[in-house]
Amino acid sequence: MSDTKTFNLELRTFEFARDCWFLVQDLNWSISNQDDAKQLVRSYGSVGQIILKEMKS
Repeated sequence: MSDTKTFNLELRTFEFARDCWFLVQDLNWSISNQDDAKQLVRSYGSVGQIILKEMKS
């Protein structure tokens, strides 16, 4: 009795990046939010690069 779900990793990664982008756009642009937003943008960019690298190999 096992539930198996198929996840489309490429689609999920795209949706994560898109949602992060919308979140950054909605933030008030205070000094602390600027630093957090920069880190978030770097993070979702890194996730995308890792996924692409893994898909090529």
